[in-house]
Amino acid sequence: MAYCCNIARIVADPSNTIYIKGSEKTADGGASSYIVYCIRLLHSEIKRRYSEFESLRTSLCRLYPTLIVPPIPGKHSLVQYASLQGKAKEDVTMIERRKRMLQTFLNRLASHPVLSKEHVFHRFLESGASWSEVLHSPALASLPKNPLQGSPLSPTSSIANLNATTSSVPIPSPSQPLRHPDSRWEAAEAFTEQFAAHMSTKLEKEHRKLSKKQHDVANDYAEIGAAYNGFSLTETELSSAIEKVGQAFDSMYMTTKTMETHLDSRVTEPLQEYVMFSSVIKQVLRFRHQKHLQMENTAYRLGDKAQLLHELQKTDMDSRRLERAIASSYPDRDEEEQQQQHPHIRRSSVASPVRSTSTDQGDDGEQSSEPSPTDRDGMYHRHQQRRQSSMHASEPVRRDHNDDSGDENEEEEEEDGPHRAPGPRGHVSSSTRAGGFGSQTRKKSSSTSIINRLSYRIQGIMDADPEASRRNNIGKTKESMDAVKEQLAQLQKDLDLINKGVQKDLDRFQAQKMEDLRDIMIAFAQIHVKWCQKNLEAWRQAKEETEAIDA
Repeated sequence: MAYCCNIARIVADPSNTIYIKGSEKTADGGASSYIVYCIRLLHSEIKRRYSEFESLRTSLCRLYPTLIVPPIPGKHSLVQYASLQGKAKEDVTMIERRKRMLQTFLNRLASHPVLSKEHVFHRFLESGASWSEVLHSPALASLPKNPLQGSPLSPTSSIANLNATTSSVPIPSPSQPLRHPDSRWEAAEAFTEQFAAHMSTKLEKEHRKLSKKQHDVANDYAEIGAAYNGFSLTETELSSAIEKVGQAFDSMYMTTKTMETHLDSRVTEPLQEYVMFSSVIKQVLRFRHQKHLQMENTAYRLGDKAQLLHELQKTDMDSRRLERAIASSYPDRDEEEQQQQHPHIRRSSVASPVRSTSTDQGDDGEQSSEPSPTDRDGMYHRHQQRRQSSMHASEPVRRDHNDDSGDENEEEEEEDGPHRAPGPRGHVSSSTRAGGFGSQTRKKSSSTSIINRLSYRIQGIMDADPEASRRNNIGKTKESMDAVKEQLAQLQKDLDLINKGVQKDLDRFQAQKMEDLRDIMIAFAQIHVKWCQKNLEAWRQAKEETEAIDA
């Protein structure tokens, strides 16, 4: 098997145990002192601070968010800092407890099938390695701030290829519920909550109470043993038997203190570790929950965009249908009006129907180049409409406030305009001679002007080229949908990998938990058996001495 370094080869051997043989107080030339823990691995020795242990665990959690990284003992509480008054770092009991739990932490990492192969862990155990340089190495410096923005399993070999597809997906709140949760993971979360509650509020709490009672009982044994020893000095015939009884109580005091220490290291601390393990498992399940939320939210976002695209396409079809209806209802609008109202329609080289119908033919059958009175009347109306539209565009605010009155004035001007306009001679008479044809043209022009005003008003509010805007919106929505589809596919793949990784490590943890709890119960029984054996021997001696007294 190939190893990345010599430390990896040493750690891979299960016979090589990591020890923390002691602690030292050092300052390294600084103003304040601190405690370092001396780690011994085979023939090498490494000194690390508690903060470096903490940063190692944080780095491993960032690298492997789907794995159950073993916990380390917590920091001092504010109450402890206040009670010790600046001497919290020199608390012997706390230092010894940290030594044992940090040693357990390192050996659990060494026995983990994945974490034991991590080079960051190897550098931590490397003598002379600068931990600050390790923390700023590419393996850790290139990691995203949130594991949800990177690769789901995130080993160091794939850090350079972080998932850029899902890095922009919003990070949901862990308290947000799933719309469609997985029943298997719901059961896992419920079991973890139950396990954490049972360990913290029952087992670990009761063992703390038992430890306190044993401490008080040991002090009582010491006091009663001293009382019997003092009483033996006042007696002559019974002094030897009384002294043996006092010595038996002294033995119970010492064995009880020893039992208290062993229970604390072999029972209470492992139970506290499993209370912290439950928090670690919650964190891993929370990570999986948030990744599931990311996928679910992305799926709903894709559905919203699909609905938006459907509405945009429907609007585009309705607009096209409306334009065709307007074009077929008012065929007398010339090409210039259509180009102004619909700039997206290219000019046709074929003469418009309006021009072909607006030319008059002479008596000899040839087309006349001079416009007829009716055409001049229509041209005048079109000139008035374009002038009014330009006035509307230059004064939008005033036009909005006087919308109703302006429309009425425009209609009056349009109805009276042809009679007041200074046109060529014979304009009115020719219209009259046409048998009322001029009156029909004026009515048709009036209705056309209403459509034109509406068209200009809508174009001023929306866009000069509404069809191009609709096409642009449809294109952007399709591009956005493609990006969301790609994100959804990648998130589904990530979630599958996370489910497999978390389930695999949960199975490994379950087997480890069963073995550890078995060891805890065996240790609890063995400690009490030894305590009873030692006390039995002391009381047997006291019994023999008491029976030797002459009746």
